[in-house]
Amino acid sequence: MAKNKYSLACPLCQTKLIERCNHCSGIVITCPHCGASVLADIEISGHIR
Repeated sequence: MAKNKYSLACPLCQTKLIERCNHCSGIVITCPHCGASVLADIEISGHIR
């Protein structure tokens, strides 16, 4: 079975921040373009919170 890829973009400037093949939870990412902090929560089901 192929793994799904999930990507996360900054909500302020839409810069692509990460692309993951698995779930992740509680990771804070700082956008290199605008400096915004983004909390990444990608559930096992693929839903991004």
